[in-house]
Amino acid sequence: RRNMKKSSLRSRWLVLGMTCIVMTGSYYAYDIPSALHQQLQDYMPPSTNYETHFNLLYTVYSIPNVILPLFGGNVVDRHGAPLCLTLFALTVFTGAALLSVGVANQSWKVMYLGRFVFGLGAESLCVAQSTITSDWFEGKEVALAMGIGLAVSRLGSIWNNVISPKVANNGGIEAAFWIGAVLTGCSVVTAGMIVWVDGRAGKALERRVGGEG
Repeated sequence: RRNMKKSSLRSRWLVLGMTCIVMTGSYYAYDIPSALHQQLQDYMPPSTNYETHFNLLYTVYSIPNVILPLFGGNVVDRHGAPLCLTLFALTVFTGAALLSVGVANQSWKVMYLGRFVFGLGAESLCVAQSTITSDWFEGKEVALAMGIGLAVSRLGSIWNNVISPKVANNGGIEAAFWIGAVLTGCSVVTAGMIVWVDGRAGKALERRVGGEG
């Protein structure tokens, strides 16, 4: 019966909105280096290998994601999507914070470490988000919910392209990177709220079953 599923709860739209917030923070932070390519070149110590250093920021992000989403899917199946979403969001936040520390210290090595850690969680975050969406929606609503999630999440990239250069030019490049870290921190908090909402939904459905049993 549909009324015995999460898709029957009005809170499914709240969950969708919160997953969008989680993903928006990740997309925003991911694209910061691209939006600040020139500012970063002016900020970092002069080097004839700047383009190589810069491109490595994306290479080290991609390396773990060649195989990690496969393991991420297995972890989600074993431990539940909401909890894994929080874990992956925390990993993304840690990576974004390390990247910001690396920028503040003008250290490519710390920046690479941050991007690698960021990559450990970012793509698996998408797996957990998709699983939550399919768990809370069914039928024709699934495609709609996933479309909304993808569209709203991508706003993070757009906002980054608009906001980051302005912040870097007016408040410094360090502040621009730290905004990304703060937003991924908000993603962690939001993911934790999803765990709470999902748990309450499970108990509500159990009461329904008990009441009709």
